[in-house]
Amino acid sequence: RAIAACSVPTISAVGHEVDMSIADLVADVRAPTPSAAAEAAVRASSEVRADLRKYALRMSGASRALVRARRDQLRHLTRDIADAGAGQVASRRRLLEQLAGKLHALSPLATLGRGYAVARDPDGRALTSVDSFADGDAFDLVLRDGVVPSRVSGAPRKPDHS
Repeated sequence: RAIAACSVPTISAVGHEVDMSIADLVADVRAPTPSAAAEAAVRASSEVRADLRKYALRMSGASRALVRARRDQLRHLTRDIADAGAGQVASRRRLLEQLAGKLHALSPLATLGRGYAVARDPDGRALTSVDSFADGDAFDLVLRDGVVPSRVSGAPRKPDHS
């Protein structure tokens, strides 16, 4: 009963007896001799070494496959990051070009380039009204390609809008 209830596998090897014992009948394995029981319980070292070599080869192959897969994954991630970075740079470049175009359109130099001029007093302040000028006043006329020193000759007049 103890052998039948035992959770550990049991080998019965009473010896060279012709009769069978109850232990032989309830054991998981019956061996004819104690030596045969030892062989049944423990594998030969050559079998263990062969299995170890087989497992070592499988582990080596699995390791190489894992490294290869991770290298491919890293290569794809690197490409994706580079593509995303290039897209960001291109997007920012387009935005910068748009802003540069708007800035150029608002630039006083662009206005001067279209044929306009800016009158400035000796301190560099823009003279924007006819009331800023008096007969004999000196001012600079700033053009697209330089500055013309100027002087008011006569009384300034406002346009007649009638």
